[in-house]
Amino acid sequence: MEYLWLVPHNSMNIEIPNHVTKAEAINIFGIVAIDQLTAWGNRSVTYQNNEEGVIEIGPWRKTNIAGYAARAEVKDNGSTLYFFVKGAGPYYSDLPVEKKSNEIYSELNRIFNTVSHIKN
Repeated sequence: MEYLWLVPHNSMNIEIPNHVTKAEAINIFGIVAIDQLTAWGNRSVTYQNNEEGVIEIGPWRKTNIAGYAARAEVKDNGSTLYFFVKGAGPYYSDLPVEKKSNEIYSELNRIFNTVSHIKN
């Protein structure tokens, strides 16, 4: 697996509402991440394990590939979604990974808040 620090990267976390399952959280992340990271054509889930609470989008485990990739893990007994975004242009030039991470966080927050209001 590629060492994350070789390419521009950012990590964030977000609290998962109590009534959202681990599988639901990573599925929501997958939908949001694919939508936000389409600029470079990485529009697919490349690994998902609902029991582990892990999902990878795009070429997360590949080296020297231009574009975005993301990985999310549900931890802290299902209460927190940790996610990572990496992105490199040709020859490891920077892509705005912090901006993309913030966009993913904002959309996750909106969805989790909406779901909280619906289920309460």
